[in-house]
Amino acid sequence: MVAPPALSLAFVATAALALLAGSADPAHAAASGSARDIPLPIPAEEFVVKPVNPADDSYVLRTGKNGEYMGRSRGAAQAKPVPMHPLPIPRSSFAPVKDVKAAYVADVPSHENVFGKPAFMLAKCDLKTKVPTIVLDNFPQITAVECATGSVTLTFDDAAAAASASAEWGKTTDTWAVLVGREWKCDGKEEISVREITAAQKPAANGAKVVLASKQVQAEDVIDEFSLSVAQHDLPEIEAEAGLVRRDVAKKQVSWDLNVNWDKKARKPLKPFVALLNSSIAELGADISVHGRATFSLEATGSITSLKTYRVALAGDLAGNLDLFLRTFKEHKADLFSVEVFVLPLTPFSIPGILSMSPEMRVKAAATYEMAASLKLSAGLEMSYPFEWSVESQNGLFAKPVGKAVGKMSVTPHTPSLSADVSAGISAHVIPAFGVGLRIWKVPVFDLALELDSSIGMAMSSSAKASVGGSPRSAGDINVDVSHEHSLDFHIRSKVANKDFHIWGTGKLPLPALSFKAKGAVEQIGARKAIKAGV
Repeated sequence: MVAPPALSLAFVATAALALLAGSADPAHAAASGSARDIPLPIPAEEFVVKPVNPADDSYVLRTGKNGEYMGRSRGAAQAKPVPMHPLPIPRSSFAPVKDVKAAYVADVPSHENVFGKPAFMLAKCDLKTKVPTIVLDNFPQITAVECATGSVTLTFDDAAAAASASAEWGKTTDTWAVLVGREWKCDGKEEISVREITAAQKPAANGAKVVLASKQVQAEDVIDEFSLSVAQHDLPEIEAEAGLVRRDVAKKQVSWDLNVNWDKKARKPLKPFVALLNSSIAELGADISVHGRATFSLEATGSITSLKTYRVALAGDLAGNLDLFLRTFKEHKADLFSVEVFVLPLTPFSIPGILSMSPEMRVKAAATYEMAASLKLSAGLEMSYPFEWSVESQNGLFAKPVGKAVGKMSVTPHTPSLSADVSAGISAHVIPAFGVGLRIWKVPVFDLALELDSSIGMAMSSSAKASVGGSPRSAGDINVDVSHEHSLDFHIRSKVANKDFHIWGTGKLPLPALSFKAKGAVEQIGARKAIKAGV
């Protein structure tokens, strides 16, 4: 059995499979957007800190071998963002300007990330400001910053640098501004602060300090527009060991090493069975896992309060497995429902005061079924998919984006089993998804998701009178016809509005060569070994 990976950069990449029994024309209903969400019944042993009541969100879940946890995405409540530190962009002059550049980096050692090697996340910001501005972090000559109610005191590495800066700032007759890095905790906050400067005092003779008369202002008072790009990059071992920061040059992008409920070394699921539903009417469980690699990049522009353009890109390969085990105790029908089973945080990070970003891989299962009697049923598939996806909009967050999808899906159905001579129908979806939750300046928090829905439909029957193509079958035979369908969808979720966009689709494709004549039954729900079926 194999497993898939897939971006909400919020993004989300989703692979879904659909299996249908009891119809000559299997339906391929997409799980995203139309399914009823139900919570996963998380086992008690998965809690490190248990909730004290149903409304308590302070609980902590156990993380698996790869860093994944069970249930719905919990964002920063489960995985705290890594604060990025400034990466100086050298300037030859201390003069304030209206086109400002800044860069921030988060180093992630190989034993703490999903890259499998030393790497770093790099965020580059280009700012257009209303008044001339400097980013203090761009000047390595400044060794300390102290903020008071009406002043900012800068300490330089030598008197010559202090004198040069003071002389340049003395030429500025208009109001200007400085961006103070979070490490200086200006105004009592560990985030980037903005100060408006009204005057610069000359340093004392041979002194290395310059005092700026200032007042605290809001970011929107100074910053007009921003342009932001984020990507993960390879950090050569020699630089990692030496602690070098020569990262203003282009580096090779590094792939996330994605394993969700998957033991990469043993090449098998970590949890071979997860209970999705357990009631007096039906029991539903799944063997579900995903793995692969992917690179990710995000570009966005806008103002402090609104997003104007964005582009999200993903490239890599996915592999995945789903085996679904269903037992019903009476005639029963269930409409489409979905369960978020696993979440893998992908190095969440923040630039306090500017950006917070939580990329993650979310793995969902979804199903709908209709059973004419009490029975047991199993079905599943393996899939693999090399891909290159991108989505971009030049007209705001909720305008229809332009999408690109390149890749070819490979799907292998598993031999199904059906325990009774009755009609039965089931559709099942495994949905690995890339998602990224974003907060940029004061733009309302939003989540981007790029989702691949890959479905395989099986028309199944088990009866002495069943036949395929007019050929009679004996009692206990399971006759199956197979088709598959794939589509790529992009989802935006926010408190302001929710939008769903269809990017690409194949339509239903028959697989005439894939017809099973399986005999056997599921003796119990709960393990792949319980399936007894032969071709």
